[in-house]
Amino acid sequence: TFGRVLRCRGRIDGCEYAIKSTKQRFKGRSDRSRMLQEVYALSHLCAVEETPHIVRYHQAWIEDERLYIQMELCERTLEQALAENTIMSATEMYNFARQMSLALDVLHRNNLVHLDIKPGNIFMKHEKYKLGDFGLVSPANTGDEVMEGDSRYMSKELLSMTVPRDLTKCDIFSLGCTMYQICRREQLPGNGEDWRAMREGQLQPFPATTPGSLELLVRFMMKPEPADRPSAEQLLHDPNLQSDVERRLELEQHQNKRLRAALAKQHMAKTKLCRSNTWT
Repeated sequence: TFGRVLRCRGRIDGCEYAIKSTKQRFKGRSDRSRMLQEVYALSHLCAVEETPHIVRYHQAWIEDERLYIQMELCERTLEQALAENTIMSATEMYNFARQMSLALDVLHRNNLVHLDIKPGNIFMKHEKYKLGDFGLVSPANTGDEVMEGDSRYMSKELLSMTVPRDLTKCDIFSLGCTMYQICRREQLPGNGEDWRAMREGQLQPFPATTPGSLELLVRFMMKPEPADRPSAEQLLHDPNLQSDVERRLELEQHQNKRLRAALAKQHMAKTKLCRSNTWT
């Protein structure tokens, strides 16, 4: 959709931005509405919730029937990093999964889905990962046909018009595919038997250095059935994806829950004893 991305400097603030412009002029009202979906989604997210893991939107305008979007300028994409043979440790993989789950949690809670998650649409800046390029964004609860993204990262149910469908789980599958690619350090198939096998849960062996918990996480996200995959919120409760503070807080919450249950049991026992003494 977008023909070029320019690195520009603001005349007033002196800051650098990325400005995307569409390849062609709008072909009509429906084409214009479709291209503006990204603007509407990004402006909504900026208005309701601040997150460091979605590329920041600044403004958009139409000039000569072409759409221009001014965005936060990032350093590079994950795709570029992988092309430079960047190897991520297990700790870095968990950190990546956490940051992308935080981005998806914001999207999904606002009834939006990305539908084109892949290394080329994940950006890097100041050691943070940011989800960008919302050209295929869609309402999460739509029953209408949606545009298809890169087939290498696409879940099979996205090809189906079966209603209802949980499109949020399509995003989870695509993120799982991205992590699978990073683990195996090779490109994913775009079609054929290997493509179908991946969507039936038949994955190629993981490198021997991959921790078992990381492999289980990727397989969980790439389950053939959407209902069997975790939500972004559930992923954020995985201990490996939690910060030290979150782990301590969750442990304290579990301990408090057990204490409340014990106190309630003790109170019931005392109540029964009092009633027994009353009738004796």
